Amino acid sequence: MGKDSLHILLADDHPLILDSLQKVINERFGCTKISCAKTGQEAIDILENEKIDFVITDWDMPEIGGFEIAKLAVSKNIKTVILTSHTDIVYLRQMQSIKANGILLKTMDDKEILEKIISVWEGKNYIHPEAKIILENAEISTMSISKLSEKETAILLMMCGGLTAKEISNNLNISVKTIEKYKTAVFRKLGVSNTLQAVVKAQKLKLI
Repeated sequence: MGKDSLHILLADDHPLILDSLQKVINERFGCTKISCAKTGQEAIDILENEKIDFVITDWDMPEIGGFEIAKLAVSKNIKTVILTSHTDIVYLRQMQSIKANGILLKTMDDKEILEKIISVWEGKNYIHPEAKIILENAEISTMSISKLSEKETAILLMMCGGLTAKEISNNLNISVKTIEKYKTAVFRKLGVSNTLQAVVKAQKLKLI
């Protein structure tokens, strides 16, 4: 596709950011049509009524949020980049679920944002390293929790409460030897080697 036939939708409710994006994209793509939306509804209307090739949208938009904008764009097989200030796992998982082509943080400078936008347009997917690490750690945490059986989870929680193997044995009416086997299994599944590390890991996994 030639630059003269490329139609980009920019959605952001901050005029300065919108102007900055227009400027850097114009400098790179040249003869390109750019439609700007300052509300989510405007973005949706443009997507539904015009032929758009590329969407760059802020996550926080008035009226209709970036989730719906990106979701609609992806459903139309339009290359889509999400701009966001959020690094909360809940928001990042929502963005990831849409399967947008790019997730960029607004902490990036204009040059880097432009480089990644071009990269996405050329066919590469991109998730900012900070967001990627958060998503990967959350995935590891979810996997770690899911690996624990109900009894192993109960024993881990008692360990976190400071109970000894003997006290856990009395509570569950299981031999100390069996408790030690469960503890070994918990350590292995959590990727730790002792009780202190298991407690720290449980805190990170928000089990306690």
